[in-house]
Amino acid sequence: MSQNNERLFNFESVDTEVIHTIFSKYNNRLLIQNIVPITDGMSTSNYMVEANNKKYLLKVYPKNNDHSDIEIAAYKHAHYIIKVPEILHFDNSKTIIDNTYAIFQYIDGLTLREYVAKNRGFTNNIAYKIGSMLALLHRKEYDCTALLDDDLCIKKQVTQFENQYEFFLAGMPGKHLNEKLKRDLEHFIDDNRHLIERISKKNVFCHGDFIPSNILIDVHDTPWFIDFEYCFSAPCYYDIGKLFRTRENYSEYIDDKMKRDFAEGYNVMSYRTLPENWHKLGKIADIVVMLALINRENIPRDWIEGIEEEIIVTMNMQ
Repeated sequence: MSQNNERLFNFESVDTEVIHTIFSKYNNRLLIQNIVPITDGMSTSNYMVEANNKKYLLKVYPKNNDHSDIEIAAYKHAHYIIKVPEILHFDNSKTIIDNTYAIFQYIDGLTLREYVAKNRGFTNNIAYKIGSMLALLHRKEYDCTALLDDDLCIKKQVTQFENQYEFFLAGMPGKHLNEKLKRDLEHFIDDNRHLIERISKKNVFCHGDFIPSNILIDVHDTPWFIDFEYCFSAPCYYDIGKLFRTRENYSEYIDDKMKRDFAEGYNVMSYRTLPENWHKLGKIADIVVMLALINRENIPRDWIEGIEEEIIVTMNMQ
């Protein structure tokens, strides 16, 4: 699937003086030495701030898409079971800037995609470690597909996962797709209803944006999960499918050994063992996730073409 770097929300420019004020509120003994904007990402605006020879991450949430409460709750939950950055300071008062912001522990390392490209594969048991960590997150189960509140309890049921294929195809995503592909996909869904029902059988705490750039590998080859803004209750295959989506400088290293290692790690820590066809189930689940990406009127053409290519690959899987 082709990649597009267009942000969902504009990068928030925070001037140096304001960042000094923000960090003074956190710890007035810190002397800021360096500030580097991190423009990667789609939603939040991030800055690496170095002070007293230590690095911090400043995360500024968009004004009109502030998921800070649920993300902070998710970090606090995950902190006890897997490796996630520590929350050092959180401020939603909007007294310094007109945005919610948080200061996090900064993790020196590479994104999973960078790590795999650099090492030409999933070395040092990385896939096993990621699988086991994801399984630990997925141990928290729910009765339905739903949005969560800041206690990570069900806030609002949404269209249940098994019904989202038809929901999206009847709406804006269906209008974006090539007509022939849309018809073929409708037949594919009908023919694989038994697999979709299996996917939808159990809802768990999902990261929600489980892509390689949201997994950091530190200097000790330890994975860290970041960016929980879109966590919610969904089938476990929601996360798994996103991790295994086709990406340049990444997917060419996903081989049978990597899949075995991931599944072995997952099954060691999971309450529920993945079935033999788990990879196919993840790819089918990811169709819904990709349709949700184009659930608005104005979508870059290369997004749509990339999603169409990925859907075709999935429909041709044996």
